[in-house]
Amino acid sequence: MAFSEALVILSAIKLAEYINEQDIIIESDSKVIVNLLKKQDRNSPPVHIKEPIREAFRKCTFFSNCIVNKVSKVCNVVAHNLAS
Repeated sequence: MAFSEALVILSAIKLAEYINEQDIIIESDSKVIVNLLKKQDRNSPPVHIKEPIREAFRKCTFFSNCIVNKVSKVCNVVAHNLAS
């Protein structure tokens, strides 16, 4: 599941980049992904999500503001269903 969510987040970041957005907010119910994108997890990402997370993190640096928030699964039902 984390791999699918990482790919969905990366796709959204690429779309925001394509339409020249300057400010983005990423919300996920995955504590692992949120901590990796916020660089709060100093460990290397798990192998299965390493590349999408690295690319997402790199692309986030090009936005004026890139806010990453942890939300509960209840608040993130639509995104969870898209990633399934």
